[in-house]
Parts: sequence; structure tokens; C-alpha cells
Amino acid sequence: MEASNPFTPTFGTAPPVLAGRSGVLGRISAAMDSGPRHPDYTLVVTGRRGTGKTVLLDVATREATSKGWAVVQVAGSDGPNLAGNVMLRVHELERPSSWATTAPGFASEASQLATGRHGRPVALPHAGDLRSVITDLADQASAHGAGVMLTIDEMQASTAEALRPVASILQHVTRREERPLMFVGCGLTDIARTLMSDPGMTFFHRCARAETSSLSDDEARYALREPFAAAGVVMADAALEAGIEAAVGYPFMIQHIGYAAWERAADLRVGVSATDMSAAISAANDAMVQQLVEPVWVGLSAKDRAFALAMCALGGTVDVQALAARLGWTANTVNAYRRRALDAGMVLPAGRGRLRFAHQAFELHARTELALIEPSRDAEPEGDTPSTA
Repeated sequence: MEASNPFTPTFGTAPPVLAGRSGVLGRISAAMDSGPRHPDYTLVVTGRRGTGKTVLLDVATREATSKGWAVVQVAGSDGPNLAGNVMLRVHELERPSSWATTAPGFASEASQLATGRHGRPVALPHAGDLRSVITDLADQASAHGAGVMLTIDEMQASTAEALRPVASILQHVTRREERPLMFVGCGLTDIARTLMSDPGMTFFHRCARAETSSLSDDEARYALREPFAAAGVVMADAALEAGIEAAVGYPFMIQHIGYAAWERAADLRVGVSATDMSAAISAANDAMVQQLVEPVWVGLSAKDRAFALAMCALGGTVDVQALAARLGWTANTVNAYRRRALDAGMVLPAGRGRLRFAHQAFELHARTELALIEPSRDAEPEGDTPSTA
């Protein structure tokens, strides 16, 4: 078969089928149409790694562009001078073709603030300078019946100090002055308890929230089956159901399974068999360990790892009280590390007082580690810093 593999098992790359995200995308679209008074006009999207936050952000910005909006994109990992990066993006921005004119003096003002002679960077702009430039851009957008969308991806990679000037500008330009400056940010789930709990982050804390949760079985089934169907490839029912069970609603895993199944099918003209899918799931789990689990594991403390190893030793899905007994920790300590494991995206609730690994790949990696070392049975952990994974 000549068709290329449609699946995209790489972070931040749009999948061939975007399943289960119509709700939050609808909220963003409605806010764009309604204006600054809409509660979702300033929105923070949170979720575990691999649940499609960056993809969702990309879809939102493409919709904004299609409506003639100006889009300014930065990332929390850009560095400490986030406000300066916003300024540079505004300076580099190509005005939408629907904007027939540009406000006099805007381009030269932005240029003077963002670059020096011969294009060399000058001193970092003050928040007041950025506010003026952003206000001018929003006014230009308003004059053409459009708006400005500012996005920050990977917010957890930034700091309160870097985000604070941007929060101040959004507070004034969007919420108080009601200019068409829309904000959509993305970050890991734990930013609600860490970064956004900072006293200087009250604006972001008051933003509307959305979460990229796991896909339902029907959504996952559609995301895995449809790209094959679009290419005329038949997938056996047993193969499809095995893939859905292995994915456990994880969008990134669905892309890995689909990609591996496409590559490992003996003959795509015949279709994807249960045997093909078994090999694909094994390959997908290996890829998930390398790309998702190992980076998280590296960021865990010794006690975080002991928590995971104890879960593994107890069978993967565990009762929190049994976990406390095995580790020899108090209930308060176990609850603290339970929260840290949830924030890291390593575990999920599995009913009252129970936990399970968020994905099989986490358990597979923990079993490998468990074969090498025994879970720590130290008393109360002291001086352990929270996981930043």
C-alpha cells in the first residue's frame, strides 16, 4: 500500500483525528465570538503529559488565524524574560491580510523597543512598554473586527517572576479595559497547586479552567480506527479492542499504537490482525517508556520512586492503606506522596481509597526497577523536595 503512515507519535504534533476535545475547543470558539466578557476569554488548560494540550493549543491558534486574528505564541521554556519574548513575537508578527491598514507608527515603535541597530537585541522592555504595544495591537485588531490571541505553552516550565508581568498586562488590557486580547495557556496539572498558587499569580488562578482528560473508549476507538478506515485498511475487531484496552484513553499512546500497527501489519491490503496489534502494543509500550515514563522517572525523588515501586510490588492497582503498611509510612505521608504521584501524571484514582498506574508503561518501568532494588522502608522522609515532573 502506497499511503504513508497517518499517525503522529511525537509530542505537540496534530494527530490525524482529534478525538474528545470538541468541548474545550467549543468553549474557545465561543469566547472568540463573544468577546472579553466571556469567562473563557482567559483560559488555562491543564493535563498530564501526552494528553494533547499543545495540539489543542495549535488547533485554537489555527482557528484564530482563519478568523483574521493576530496570534502571539510563546512558551514557558523560553526563559526568564517571557515579557520580552512576547514583545519580540509582536514585533515579528505578520499582520493578517484582512487588516488593510496598520496604525501609524506602530511598526516603528515595536521595532525600536524590540531591536537595536543591525537587528541586535536591546535592553529588555519594561512591562509598561509591552502593555502599550499590546494595547496598540489589540486596538488595530478591534478596528478590523478581529482580536489578538496570546498563548503560553508549557507554563509549568516558567516561573512566577517571568509570568507576573504578562499576568498584569492581561489583567489590565483584557479584563479591565475589555480590549480583544484573548489568552489561552497550557501546563501540567500540578501548576494549580504550585506555580498558580503564588500570590503574584492571582490573575492566572482566576482564569477559567479546562482539562485534557483521558479519552472514553468510544473516543479512543474512533481515534484509532478512523485513520485506517480513511486509507481503506480494515482492522479486525479483536485487534481494535486490544488496542483500546492497551491505550487506556491516553491520546499519545493511541498514536504510538496506530503508528506501530501500520508499520507492523504483514499486509495492509489484507488488514490489521490481532497478531499485528499484539506486536504493535509491545512496540508502543517500549516507546512510551522511553518518551514519557523515563523523563518523568528522572524527575522523581527517592521517596517518589519508593512509592511507585511499592505500588508495583502490590500488583499495580492498590489500596492506599496497604501501601502505607508496606512502606511503613503514616497516612499523612502516604497522602502527600499520593498527591505528588498524581501531579506527576504517574497514577490515577481507581475508586475510593485506591490508586492505579496512569498507564501500563509506568508499571512496566517500575517492574524493571523493582527487579533491581527493593522499595525503601525508611521511616518518615525528611528533606524530600516535591517532584517537578
